[in-house]
Amino acid sequence: MEEQIDQITRRLTIRLGELVNTEEKARYTLVKHEVDRIINHVALVARKVIKEEISNLRKDEFIETHDNSGHRYEIPRSKRDDWYKWCEISEDDPASWDAPTYAVRIDGMPTTDVRPYNHALEDVLKLLDKQPDTTNNPRI
Repeated sequence: MEEQIDQITRRLTIRLGELVNTEEKARYTLVKHEVDRIINHVALVARKVIKEEISNLRKDEFIETHDNSGHRYEIPRSKRDDWYKWCEISEDDPASWDAPTYAVRIDGMPTTDVRPYNHALEDVLKLLDKQPDTTNNPRI
């Protein structure tokens, strides 16, 4: 796709240089400016979409916790408040008999550490933010 965009831009520039007729040259100049504007807009939108997609790859961090019976669970950090509400339910209430679906019982098992993965994603996002736009047609 990038090669095709470069090819169109080159062809317009070459054609613009070949033109002698002032009116025709003015029309080609307008077309070239519009094409450059569209290319710049598409590049900015594409960069934004790429950043959003990379951000969506972020994995939820897990924490280790216990229920009221002393069983160990691994739960998403984002569900911590829900977990504590569930733990407050009386043991006589049937709603307390099954752990929430997001909780994984880990008695005797290691927990999952996603921090290195998430740190790597953050580094990629920082690189995208720092990428300079040095041309009229910024590329991703």
